[in-house]
Amino acid sequence: MLDSVMAKWAAFDPLIGVGIFVAYMLIDALYARWTFEITRLDEYRAATTGAIMHILLAFGVLNYTGNYLYVVPLVLGSAIGTFFYVRAERLRVAKISLKTVSPMSPPHAPKDALRSLLGFER
Repeated sequence: MLDSVMAKWAAFDPLIGVGIFVAYMLIDALYARWTFEITRLDEYRAATTGAIMHILLAFGVLNYTGNYLYVVPLVLGSAIGTFFYVRAERLRVAKISLKTVSPMSPPHAPKDALRSLLGFER
């Protein structure tokens, strides 16, 4: 068992690991975007995003089936990709809400929008 793990580490290529990390970071960002495009009912963007996502998925699967240790950069890239895409969308929406505050809005509205932008809840 230990010999098997040591053999996997000896065969582990850090460059492939970085490639898998980046690919899965992009895949999860694309998956979040794909879901967003579907909810917007934009069939062209959803189809294009899905196709790109599956091309990248093939790269990761082909690599980690040969060495299970490649699952580590896959999982880390996946989590980071989703995190940053959702964060960017939240910040984009918060910026839009800051720009659309009308002069008739209650005086606390800009402060609430800023709190939302920074990630604080009421």
